[in-house]
Amino acid sequence: MKLETLLSSASRPSREGSQRFYPNWTVRVLLAIAGAVLISFGAGAAFWASGFGETIVDELRASFSPSSIARQLEPTDLPVISIQMSLPEAEQLEKKRADAVELGLLVQDDSEFVTGNLRIDGQVLPVRVRLKGDHVDHLSKDKPSLRIEVRGDGDVFGMRRFSLQHPSTRRYLNEFAYLAHLRQEGVLAPRYSFVDLVVNGERRGIFALEEHFSKELLESQLRREGVIVRFDETAFWEWQLDRGRLSGDLENVFSLIFPIDEIVAPVDSFRSGSVDRSATLSAQRDLATSLLQGVIEGRIAPSDAYDADLLGKFAATNDLWDAPHATLWHNRRLYFNPVTAKLEPIAFDGEPVIGFGSTRRTLVDYGVEEDFEIASSYVRSLRRISEPDYLESIREQLEPELAAAAESLQGEFGSLNVAWDKLLERRDLFAASLQIDRPIIALEEASAGAGPDIVAVRNTLLLPVKIVGVSSANSTTMIPLPDGPLSLAPRSANVFVETHRVELPASVANGPYTVYVEVPGSDNPVRVATVQSSPTAVNGNPAQPSTVSEALAQHPFLELDNRGDLAVKPGTWNVEGDLILPEGAGLTAGPGVTLLFEDDAILYSTGSLRLMGSESSRVTIGPQTGSWGGIVVVGAEQVSTVSFATITSTNGIARGGWAPTGGITFYQSEVSLSDCVIAGSEAEDALNIIQSAFDITRCEFNNNVSDAFDGDFVSGNIVSSRFVSTGGDAIDFSGSRVHIEDVEARSVGDKGLSAGENSDVTINGFTVVDPGVGIASKDLSRVSGSGVQVHDARVTALAAYLKKSEFGTGEMRLSSFSATGPAPRFLVQDGSLVAIDGARQKTRRLTSDELRELGVTGG
Repeated sequence: MKLETLLSSASRPSREGSQRFYPNWTVRVLLAIAGAVLISFGAGAAFWASGFGETIVDELRASFSPSSIARQLEPTDLPVISIQMSLPEAEQLEKKRADAVELGLLVQDDSEFVTGNLRIDGQVLPVRVRLKGDHVDHLSKDKPSLRIEVRGDGDVFGMRRFSLQHPSTRRYLNEFAYLAHLRQEGVLAPRYSFVDLVVNGERRGIFALEEHFSKELLESQLRREGVIVRFDETAFWEWQLDRGRLSGDLENVFSLIFPIDEIVAPVDSFRSGSVDRSATLSAQRDLATSLLQGVIEGRIAPSDAYDADLLGKFAATNDLWDAPHATLWHNRRLYFNPVTAKLEPIAFDGEPVIGFGSTRRTLVDYGVEEDFEIASSYVRSLRRISEPDYLESIREQLEPELAAAAESLQGEFGSLNVAWDKLLERRDLFAASLQIDRPIIALEEASAGAGPDIVAVRNTLLLPVKIVGVSSANSTTMIPLPDGPLSLAPRSANVFVETHRVELPASVANGPYTVYVEVPGSDNPVRVATVQSSPTAVNGNPAQPSTVSEALAQHPFLELDNRGDLAVKPGTWNVEGDLILPEGAGLTAGPGVTLLFEDDAILYSTGSLRLMGSESSRVTIGPQTGSWGGIVVVGAEQVSTVSFATITSTNGIARGGWAPTGGITFYQSEVSLSDCVIAGSEAEDALNIIQSAFDITRCEFNNNVSDAFDGDFVSGNIVSSRFVSTGGDAIDFSGSRVHIEDVEARSVGDKGLSAGENSDVTINGFTVVDPGVGIASKDLSRVSGSGVQVHDARVTALAAYLKKSEFGTGEMRLSSFSATGPAPRFLVQDGSLVAIDGARQKTRRLTSDELRELGVTGG
């Protein structure tokens, strides 16, 4: 079974523990009385000279204004965030706001943060605060937009960096629904909700809370920590500001200098200081920058740089919601996935209009409309979105949260709704546009002499197409073009359509002809009949991708099996260079096959592996000398089966910014391993499975330098298996659902089992001998079951605690538990739970530093 959804979004704003807010009128009245008393006793002159009296009058005037009274008297059920700043720092923000309003633009940097405290649900967090936004719609006096960063430990709804802004800046509920829809499509999008905001004791009303770009955003949506890049827009806003000063009108600026855009803007990363301090993140940033600049300069195909599937889903969903604002170059945010080495879009600042603007904008703005693979993903997504019941199902899923948000916002902003009727109309418009009958105009031109006839073709679509073959009009047998498919770029509006001339194969009978056209997102070519005319232009053919024939020619030990996949011939083979399989092709190896790889070489596949030895004749994969890179399987549609196989001496992959942590990696690829040996790995994880279902049965992991098995966002079973001499964790899970049965771990450098980041692990028989920690449950994880034995732990047998503040504490409930050795049986941090046969164990107040000093957590 393919793994669909393993983990819901990390903790979201809850109404539990929220409060109805009412103003503290007593304080204001007492301040007014105090002012009067001071004046009456002769201190009035100093009082008013200080400005304090004027401040109180202004506060009272603002507090008793009709809009302020309405806002403060209308309670809501929303969570309340209260921010407290000193008077000088509040005045600093107000001065910056006033100056920006006068300029018509906010230009600032991180040096303009001020400090304060944030209170929510009884906890007080130190924070940094500054204004945010570019234009004056973010700078109203009562509701200026703010950027908040939590300092030290702690979080707000699992977020440490976020913005607070007037809901109108993101079109109220539209942005809420737009981002939620994209997350359901698997596209990264910030978490977004509504809160009541109080600043220095004054209620400012309802604000939209929008997550900022950080590792919490990535982890909450099943992504590894990695860099997020953008185009540096500093020069653009300086250009706007300078021209505005000259002209006095930012909307009608005349300049001989073309405005700054992505063609000339440098690429930057978020949290650049942290990235600079990490060699891994710095390498990822460099590779991400190279990919992005390569696309802009035309050196790299967009589908080689972007995750085509996710970019297609983003483009289709974004166009449905009519949100071109998200595609402006200075609003684009891109996550570099360190496993796939591809860029993923992050939806941001869409301001969905849901009108009847352009029905196709995102691919054009991203400059990827000519890439056939991305265009195919876009069309497939449009077709799915245009299915009769699709949008209704999305509405049904989102409606409960939308209705609750609309009810909370009504008191301050009136009746608000998402225009589902407009979305349905746009959906129908997309559906009609996908009825493609004539993707090209094919113009027949007779030969001037004895040579073959020529057909001139012109693309009629706003997407790329491929001419794959021709036939006589009365024939149904397509003859491929001699030089391979001819790619036609999409046409541009109001631009003359480029004409390409195709010389027909001699085997095609006289005209008229039929031209076969491959259209993005379609399984079968469209047949187009030619008409008489004259061609005007010629164009060449693009380079073709790797094929099975090329793989067979490069590696003589391969042959084609009866499935159409590649198979390894029986025997022992030295692999020269990498063994990279063609797109979607699998690999089969049977009993007695041995593959020996050169130093740092790898086996990479997007198809399934079938490495199946026998009890008497195993499949063996290892290095020719020393060590080798390892195995990576990405996005295989079929289950990989590995049985009676021995895989040794992997050292991991480090090629620029592409550095998967596993010596063996399965990413979004279901796998079954049985009777296997994985040994001698020097990689960070001997086996790393990500976002996949798995089964591990009767396998042995031994003498691995770091973690033996690391599962990220996975579901599966480990049965009757052994982990021996592991330098790190024997088994490590994040965001996973796993069952362990009859498993043994011996000589473990760190933890026998580590369950983290909202994992759920059940156990039926697990013995751990000589670990640092026998079993650890942390960060909202739950470990339960029976038959656990821990012997000779060096730190503690069982540990439950909080490591990442954006999650929560750990929980463990076991029966039939035993432990021997001098180390403590239990180490339970306050708020966590360990229960043995129903009896809760004693907790301790432990800081993150103390957990580290005890050896429970790493550095």
